[in-house]
Amino acid sequence: MKISTRQKLSIFSLIIPYWLFKVAFALIDTPLVYGLVWWLRKDKRE
Repeated sequence: MKISTRQKLSIFSLIIPYWLFKVAFALIDTPLVYGLVWWLRKDKRE
C-alpha cells in the first residue's frame, strides 16, 4: 500500500501541533514542579 503525499501531509499536520504543545507544556510545567517540590521539602530540611 502506497501512501500519497497528501496523506503524509495530513498526518504531519496532525502530529506537529500536538508535539509542539507537548514541548511547550513541558517547558512551562517542569520548572513549576521542581519549584513546588523544593518548596514542600524546605520545611523538612529545617
